[in-house]
Amino acid sequence: GHTEAGIAELESALALDPDATEVLMHLEWHRLSLCDWDDYDNRAALLRQQLETYAEARDGSLLPPLTPSLFALPSALHRRLGERWAEPTSRSMAALRLPPPPPRPAGRRLRIGYLSADFRNHAMGNLLHGLFACHDRRRFEVFAYSLVDVSDEVTAVIRRGVDPVSYTHLRAHETVL
Repeated sequence: GHTEAGIAELESALALDPDATEVLMHLEWHRLSLCDWDDYDNRAALLRQQLETYAEARDGSLLPPLTPSLFALPSALHRRLGERWAEPTSRSMAALRLPPPPPRPAGRRLRIGYLSADFRNHAMGNLLHGLFACHDRRRFEVFAYSLVDVSDEVTAVIRRGVDPVSYTHLRAHETVL
């Protein structure tokens, strides 16, 4: 609720560390939320350059890839930012060395599992709720695993769209592999 003051603080933080990509990204987002187009082309070029540098860095903090999606950036850069975000998870999963799945018997449906904390009245739940009922049930079994124990009207639509009894709330100690 104090966007102008927040911009001033972000500018101060950026002056202390001009390479702080996350600070620059939030600064630009807030400037645009106030329709501040002054010197926008140069600001956008700086943000893009800084995100490209960040995307190729091998150390430092991770930027959630959703925030850069607010800006008009090349799709290859969006992809690289997402890959950078996923690298720690990919490394930890590679260490598990899971065996390949066994061959699926002929005629058996492929099982698809969705995992989310947003199978509810949330932006993602509202975008996806109709997807689950669209799968060809002759070819696919559809499962939904929720990371939160929230149930509302969107959750009900999702439950109706997955195979019977396949909507599950995972507790903190449970994992799915």
